[in-house]
Amino acid sequence: MALEGESRLERVVLAKNRLEGAPFHQSARPTGETFALPCGILFRSIGYRGVSMEGVPFDEKAGVFRNVDGRITEDGKMPVPGLYVAGWIKRGPTGVIGTNKKDATETVELLLADARGGRLGRGEPAAAPWRAEVAGTTPGGDAQQPGPGAGPAGEAAAAAAPRRGRRAA
Repeated sequence: MALEGESRLERVVLAKNRLEGAPFHQSARPTGETFALPCGILFRSIGYRGVSMEGVPFDEKAGVFRNVDGRITEDGKMPVPGLYVAGWIKRGPTGVIGTNKKDATETVELLLADARGGRLGRGEPAAAPWRAEVAGTTPGGDAQQPGPGAGPAGEAAAAAAPRRGRRAA
């Protein structure tokens, strides 16, 4: 609703909402009540319309990547190996945090099933610029895609695994 402060951000004034609708099809509706939250830094991360990415099948009308249950698809049926989506870019700007969590869980379960089934498309030639970037190549170059758990993120996950009580992939 409002950002307030003298010479810097000191508080954010927010509106209280209530949820209306059936589970997983809910919308937030304003109650008319507001409250101030002390705050010294703010990051904006809300968008209402998805933006296409070169080479990734996109539905311009809906503003989402074409997908079935989180698997990106070329034609609404045939999955593109190794491409997945979750959240608003998967279904459009609906729902709340809980909806995104359920949505992401569904997508990750499919990704893991595809990984176990060898359907991630590893080693395939890069047919679009984003594929080259994901695979760690340049267009026309040799694939050098690391395995799961490789690189700095994988090293950090492996280091944190003992603290979480299980082995990282």
